[in-house]
Amino acid sequence: MQADALRLARIVARVHEEQIDGARRLLATLAQLPESRLADGCSARYATLLPGYDGYANIGVAGPDGAVVCSALPLRGPVNVADRRWFDLAVRTRTFAMGEHELEPGDRGAVLYPVPYPSGGTQAVVFAALDLDRLGRLVGAAGLPPGWSVAVSDQGGAARALPRA
Repeated sequence: MQADALRLARIVARVHEEQIDGARRLLATLAQLPESRLADGCSARYATLLPGYDGYANIGVAGPDGAVVCSALPLRGPVNVADRRWFDLAVRTRTFAMGEHELEPGDRGAVLYPVPYPSGGTQAVVFAALDLDRLGRLVGAAGLPPGWSVAVSDQGGAARALPRA
């Protein structure tokens, strides 16, 4: 059982690392789109893109003040992410930064991965929320014995159990 658990943990870690690498590439591409810079038409554009990217719960843009100005998912009202660690880190370092496990602006469980615009200054932060339910479905397909579960943890040590599908 230990060998099976270790094998499954390695598979989950590899899949999650691939998701993170894919998010980094997607965000670098999205940051180049004119819609991402201006926010005009950004939500509509991202809403058409999101279904084509399996494994993402949302994609969007937050302005330099943290106000979410673009979201593929409709927002229920104004959302500001200035108090989130991932946003602060992305603005300060102007590099790819990973967030903690949290409920993102669309109220779907996800991990946020922002990247600031590459041109001078931080004009905004483009973010993607990974859909941890997808990772849970992959784990569920592995055929875990009854009573077993898998959790992922962020760099702060906060763990989140993956749903079993």
